Amino acid sequence: MTLCCKKNISSFFFYFCHIFQNWRHRQVQPIINKLMKCLLHLPLCFFFALHFTGYVAAQERNKVYPSAYAISSTGLLGSVTTPENTVGAEASQGSTATMTPGTLGSATLVLKFLQLSAPLPVSVPLYVKLNTGVTTASMTFTVLSGTTTQNSTSEGTNLTTSVTTLPSNGPVKLTATTTGGVSTYNGVRLYTTATKEVITSFFYAQDVPLTFKAASITACGSYNLLDNLTHKFTNELSYEVFNDVGVKQVGTSIAQTGRYKIVAKDNAVPTAAAIESPFINVTINSLPVPSSFTSYYHLPINQAQSFPSITCSGGCTTVWRNSAGATVTSISAQTVPGIYTYTATISNSTCSVERSVVVEVYDPLNECARTKRTYATVSVDQSGTTNPGNASDADPLTSSLISAPISLLGLGSHQTVGWTKKIPIGTKVYVKLGIGSNLLGLISSLTVRAKNATSYVGATMSVSGELIGLAVGENDMIYSFTTTAEMDAVEVKVAGVLSLGLSANLYGVWVEEATTSLSDCPPNDEIDVLKGSEELLKGVLNAATATVGVDNPSWAIDGSLTTKATMRAAVGVAAQAKLDIIFHTMSQPGDSIFIKVQDLGVLTLLDGFSIQRYLKGAPVGAPIYMGGSVLSLLKVGTNSQIIFTTTTEPYDQISIRLGGVLNVLSTLEIYDIERRPFIKTVANVDKRVYVCEGDPVAVGVVSPCLVYDWYDSLSATTPLFSAGGVRDGSNPYHPTGTLGQRIFYIQQKVNGCVVGSRVPIKVYLMPKAGKPHLSISNVVN
Repeated sequence: MTLCCKKNISSFFFYFCHIFQNWRHRQVQPIINKLMKCLLHLPLCFFFALHFTGYVAAQERNKVYPSAYAISSTGLLGSVTTPENTVGAEASQGSTATMTPGTLGSATLVLKFLQLSAPLPVSVPLYVKLNTGVTTASMTFTVLSGTTTQNSTSEGTNLTTSVTTLPSNGPVKLTATTTGGVSTYNGVRLYTTATKEVITSFFYAQDVPLTFKAASITACGSYNLLDNLTHKFTNELSYEVFNDVGVKQVGTSIAQTGRYKIVAKDNAVPTAAAIESPFINVTINSLPVPSSFTSYYHLPINQAQSFPSITCSGGCTTVWRNSAGATVTSISAQTVPGIYTYTATISNSTCSVERSVVVEVYDPLNECARTKRTYATVSVDQSGTTNPGNASDADPLTSSLISAPISLLGLGSHQTVGWTKKIPIGTKVYVKLGIGSNLLGLISSLTVRAKNATSYVGATMSVSGELIGLAVGENDMIYSFTTTAEMDAVEVKVAGVLSLGLSANLYGVWVEEATTSLSDCPPNDEIDVLKGSEELLKGVLNAATATVGVDNPSWAIDGSLTTKATMRAAVGVAAQAKLDIIFHTMSQPGDSIFIKVQDLGVLTLLDGFSIQRYLKGAPVGAPIYMGGSVLSLLKVGTNSQIIFTTTTEPYDQISIRLGGVLNVLSTLEIYDIERRPFIKTVANVDKRVYVCEGDPVAVGVVSPCLVYDWYDSLSATTPLFSAGGVRDGSNPYHPTGTLGQRIFYIQQKVNGCVVGSRVPIKVYLMPKAGKPHLSISNVVN
């Protein structure tokens, strides 16, 4: 091939020059034909040249690298330098660890696959990659079973190991056999009596057989078949599920009883032969479907309440529990205002579901109290932190970046922010964090701890994996804890983990305090935004889920119609993007959310779109989907607008979600999100309220915490009247003055703070009937 290419390239230039020499003789057509023949061969020669020089490499299946290492001590027993190059992400870069024997012994390097949910069967070959030109002379390789820790070179059971050296600087292939009844492994020990450079160890994900942990499955509602795999490699392999008649299922979650198998293909080489699992019997039992019921109660202190009645088609039983998990039979009277959550476990003969009831308890003597966020604005100290001032600037949309170094000893980086005053015991503290995808599954590496002056107080708190739930990719979250001692600062630490450079964003730390000052009202109705993505079904992470998320989330609430947040979904991926908006007050009955999005074309159902409501962090009701009376889609100018009219349950946070269906939009562009207060109108044809001069006009919800300011223009600074603010509705506006049609502008205030924009209302003011100016002088019978 090399000689052929040289000949074709030489011939090309020969014929090209020959054309110019014979042009004036018009005898060029035979030469052109020969030139074109050379050109047809040149692309093949070009590819061969690139491949020969290393620019084009043959495709190789996905590898799984070790997650941990252990080395011999330095000195007389030998040493290993830069062993971190052999594990994790670094292992794929081709960097090396150098093993140098000592005077009294060989150097030892143990590579361990501690990330596996179960050890590998000995039928799976293991490979060790040495640096170019390095031979296996003076080296011993031993496959290990039962390694458990990072820093021990002596643990594990030695398995009988055969070594095959592959040609052309290929890896060393290790094949273990069952030894002493042990037939699995998760590590390899390398000895050397001569200096050697080691790149890494690995196995091919596709070499691992697809086996099940359980021989059969019985589940409720649905079951993700990947959860039953003994080994699962969602980054390296793509999984599909087929039933026993060969029909491919949608995703890997099974919703019908039957026999199924899993087929896996390598993501790097899709043309490689697939591997298959045996068939498994799956039984899916139906979930109870409870009737609708009241899920929110607004109760004064010292008042009890019975639970709502819940029924199901086919029958069901309900068990109620409080937030501590104790079984209860009613909503008990509370002496302290706050939010209390109760959970109902609703069961049929085989399955159960959970629903929640949120109870807001208020003090009638202080029902309309305001609160504010008091941020920690003092930057106390930090290490390994970029833009530390962003975590103490009282802006929840800016953040610092805490980056931990790669560390065998768990060393890390931190940032401490504090207040200029003491925070008393029993106070709830909030920490807004950004969790990168590299922290998922290693969430114990992120910790929070309170401080008082220079001393730690209370225990170190790991940001629990339960708070992340089914998170994938990058996620923002608000972590909270209650102080157990007086404190004035909070430290957030990211611990270093072997082979991984971890990082987290710190947006801010705050407490909520009561306030009577109107200056503490926030300038906007929306006070915070959280971005993220999550699995719809646990265990389906793969390369596609990394594309699910939200770009520029704060642009959805910046008040501009030219900037936009972009929610990214992936077709057929069991994950959804999340955009959470937090409001500074609780919604009122009838309030609406207007979401301006891009032009969606034909106004059909927006598949994969839903909204979940929250109150003080507790979910309110089930997610609401497109297609009902609550969520609707309208065409507005060149854009579409999603209108969310809430039910009677209040909320102070909404979570917009997109994804998880086959025909989902790849992106949803959100230009603006606005909460609009409920203003009563009269359904006349001309949309006017007719009223006689001096008669009352009630436009809003009757509540002691709601005031409706009436203005005669959008720009007026002094209201004509402040209506409402009483429980019995006895303070309406009585319009007087100019008769005929007038336009008033209504501004809603909750707890004294402005909510939403002014809403115009047309009022046709009619004169009142007066006394007739008549005198009766005579009466005729």
